[in-house]
Amino acid sequence: MVTADALAFGSLLLVGGRIGVMFSPKRVFITGLIGFVIASAIGGTAVSFLMLAAARALQDAFGAILAPAALGISSILALPRLGPRVLIASGMLLGTGGMTYLTQLTATSGYASGVLPAMLVMGLGFGMIFAPAINTATGGVRRQDSGVSTRRWRGCSRITA
Repeated sequence: MVTADALAFGSLLLVGGRIGVMFSPKRVFITGLIGFVIASAIGGTAVSFLMLAAARALQDAFGAILAPAALGISSILALPRLGPRVLIASGMLLGTGGMTYLTQLTATSGYASGVLPAMLVMGLGFGMIFAPAINTATGGVRRQDSGVSTRRWRGCSRITA
């Protein structure tokens, strides 16, 4: 089940970023959030394994739409105010804290009390690292210096910005 979640989320992540570029990041964020909440409600009321698996797949699909939009909104709002150093340092601390929390788990730890908080903190921290790092790395490239790889990095920057 975990492999199916990672496959669905990871394979749709770039599509979610492209949708965020095509439409407003705010609109895509709200759509992804509403879809994720509805899919979570379906999963919470599932009466069979098949229904639960379908709800989890929907959660992954809407999460893949939600994640790039959330990064884009956060980088638009926070990056100009705080600067990349503050965001990257804070993200590194949050990511390290989440990983440290994961090392404290035991075999009897529950998902909601153990794994989920650590994954949320790690996701927030690593997201705070990704957006400013990409924007900073590609911000000063002149047009005549841009090649195929630079255009790809700019595309990543547009996805997160």
